[in-house]
Amino acid sequence: MSTLFARICALNTNQQYWLGRLRWLTDGLLGAALGASVYAAWVFFVNLPEGGVWFALQVSVPHWIITSLLTYYGTAIMRFCFRAGGVFVNLPRALMTFLGGILSTYGVLVPLHGLVLGTPNILLTLAAGLIPTFLFCISYALLLARTEGLALVPARAG
Repeated sequence: MSTLFARICALNTNQQYWLGRLRWLTDGLLGAALGASVYAAWVFFVNLPEGGVWFALQVSVPHWIITSLLTYYGTAIMRFCFRAGGVFVNLPRALMTFLGGILSTYGVLVPLHGLVLGTPNILLTLAAGLIPTFLFCISYALLLARTEGLALVPARAG
């Protein structure tokens, strides 16, 4: 398994360039805001029947802001988790990074919707983001493993 993972992580110069650009986008606030806009649209439409347009906006706009910031700082948390796992090979480090991302994301979103925003359908509201969040956390953890040691644009958050 580690041989396969090492082969997957092997990069040529063109791949280094594109992975560096991808890393720049995922580490930045622009990438976080773009990703969060998809979630905000879902939150708007899920909550529209509950209280109309004004209520849906009251829930979706803060969700967009919080999700943008959470994604932005979540990548910093994931980078920290990856660096903290320095004694491990890349696959366990990537797993630790993935878990750090998932736990930090839903550790903020569930109480935020339940206690602060009063979202009536917390599970339905967050359901649309579950698979994309898992995929993002897995992809970002593997991106960190693949780009470790490359000369990239310095991380902005954390």
